[in-house]
Amino acid sequence: MTDTPDPDRGAVGGPRLSDEDRALAAEYVLHLLGPDERSEFEARLGFSAALRAEVQVWEAHFADIAADEIKPVAPQPSAKPLLMRGLFPETARPSPGFWQRVGLWRGLTFAGFGAAAVLGGLLFTQPQMPAPLLVGEISAEDDSLRLLVLYDGADGTLRITRTDGVSPPGRVLELWAIPPDEAPVSLGLLDASAQGTTQIPPALRGAADELVLAISDEPPGGSPTGAPTGTVRAIGRLAGL
Repeated sequence: MTDTPDPDRGAVGGPRLSDEDRALAAEYVLHLLGPDERSEFEARLGFSAALRAEVQVWEAHFADIAADEIKPVAPQPSAKPLLMRGLFPETARPSPGFWQRVGLWRGLTFAGFGAAAVLGGLLFTQPQMPAPLLVGEISAEDDSLRLLVLYDGADGTLRITRTDGVSPPGRVLELWAIPPDEAPVSLGLLDASAQGTTQIPPALRGAADELVLAISDEPPGGSPTGAPTGTVRAIGRLAGL
């Protein structure tokens, strides 16, 4: 079993975290924070490499404890159908191949069950979403800017979680949807928060998985021309689960 992380350690060579922040990181990993505290902490995670490093330390610490002190336990045969019924009512049940594709039940142990619980929690926090449900990542080639996106085909909502990166000084980040062989369509500016939502225009929703999503840096207020004018800093696409 590993030792408890050193309280005098500074994360990734940066300024030393306070004892309170280190405790919050541990409580976050153990899912002990309330909804408001968790949301506030996750917003800070998007812009603090030191906090993200601290979370990784605690994740490794608790994973080692589980590996050393908890024997693997196979889930009961009834666990899968119970979770399926809870996550997906009959009107929104995924195809039988869904779980095979994500590999959730393959080799599941007690230690890995926590990850499955997190997935279930994320799904429970979202409204019931009929197909298509698409996910993707918009990222820079050097990972200096990264966003995770979740697309709900029922109403065209694109949920955005920024995990790394900020706009250059004096510039703003603008999100674009680029259909095949067509001009880019602005999906709006990204604000300073780590999370947000936008809408994909109705005309583009029928082929959302064919769109290229891109982020450019623009002058304050956004592109003055209706097309990207600055550097394209990240690109990505949507795909089914």
